[in-house]
Amino acid sequence: MSKPQDGFVSRFLNRPISSRITRLLVKFPIHPIAFTASIFVLPLVAGVFLLRGDYLSILMGAAVFQVFSILDGCDGEIARAKNLESKFGERLDSVCDFLGSLIYVLALGSGLHHFKEGVVCALLITANELLLRWGTRAKRVASEDFHDLCGGCFS
Repeated sequence: MSKPQDGFVSRFLNRPISSRITRLLVKFPIHPIAFTASIFVLPLVAGVFLLRGDYLSILMGAAVFQVFSILDGCDGEIARAKNLESKFGERLDSVCDFLGSLIYVLALGSGLHHFKEGVVCALLITANELLLRWGTRAKRVASEDFHDLCGGCFS
C-alpha cells in the first residue's frame, strides 16, 4: 500500500505498521475524518514533551510523534478501504500533517533552547508546503488548459 511519494521511513517502517493497524480499524465503525481529527492530539502531546527539553522528554516526544506519523497513514487507508475518500478529508489530513510538523520543530527548538532554529525550520516547512501547492495547482491548470485546447481529443 505504499505511495510513490513515500520516503524511506514511510515505505519501510510506517506503511507496514499502519497497514496492519488499518486491517484492524476497518472492522470498526470509524470514519477516516474522525480518525484524522482524533490522532491530532498526538503532536500536541509530543510538543509538551519536547518543550521540557531534557533527554528523556525529547525521546518521549519523538516517540509520540513517530506514533502519530505511523497512525497518520491509517486515515487514508481507511478511506480507501471503505470507499470514503473525500477532498475535505484529504485537506484536513494535509492541514493536520502541516500543523503537526510545525508543532514538532517549534517545540523541539524551544525545548533545546534553539528557538530561532525551530522558527527557521517552521518557515522552511511552510515555504515547502506553499511551493508544493503552487506547483500542483500550476500543473493542474496547465493540464486543464491543454485539455481545453485540444477540445477533449483524448477523451
